[in-house]
Amino acid sequence: MADGGIGLVLQDNCRFCGVRGALSCPQAALGAHADTLAQFDHVYPISVLQTGEQLVPRRHEPDHYCLVRSGWFGLFAHRHDGSRQLLRLALPGEAFWLKANHHDPATQAVEALTPASCCWLSQAEMETISRSDQSYFGGYVTGLERELALAQDSMINLGRKDAATQVTQFLVSLAMRSTGKDILQTPEPCKIPLTQRTIGEALGLTQIHVNRTIRHLRCEGLLTYQGGVFMPLDPVRISDMIDLTPEMRALWLARPLAS
Repeated sequence: MADGGIGLVLQDNCRFCGVRGALSCPQAALGAHADTLAQFDHVYPISVLQTGEQLVPRRHEPDHYCLVRSGWFGLFAHRHDGSRQLLRLALPGEAFWLKANHHDPATQAVEALTPASCCWLSQAEMETISRSDQSYFGGYVTGLERELALAQDSMINLGRKDAATQVTQFLVSLAMRSTGKDILQTPEPCKIPLTQRTIGEALGLTQIHVNRTIRHLRCEGLLTYQGGVFMPLDPVRISDMIDLTPEMRALWLARPLAS
């Protein structure tokens, strides 16, 4: 994608969004407030990206609030040594701010990890809607609190010394977040469309280390992860290994910005 673009842009109407009926997502929250949205025509741009494309603000534009409609987005920070750190994953129904860093645009990037799409609002539109509809503003604050809790959860996992525990918790949390199901209560295969390199970028591990760790976990009969499909084999041992608490389970299973 050419530098300085925000992706292939379409137009859509929140009221007729195909995601609304399937997810308790930001689009559903927006679509629930038709009277407020009518003031702004409730039509927002949609960016459609292929795997590996970056979502980049146009030059001289303000920050945008992006609402994920489909696919997975990764928010990355670039290090001076040329490597990068995956700071956060944004899944369908979740949201993130696309920051316009005109001084050093390479320090942070948003990349589509799968074919993906998102709709986006300017900061001014977000502020106007929030002033006009306090219930939506409340949902936005709830979303920020969940984002902070997920960040803290990731930091705690990164602080673990055992790579096997880090990888296991990372996969379990993503399985629950993406499906909305407690995959340790009712084990089933779960699609997690991440490469081992991306997992390493999230956990600060090399791709080789991630590969060895996943093979070790498979040999120990704990889990499998192959071809982007995760399957827990021993939920009881996994729960003990990652010290799964009711608070962690509730956080991973919570639906973002439920209306």
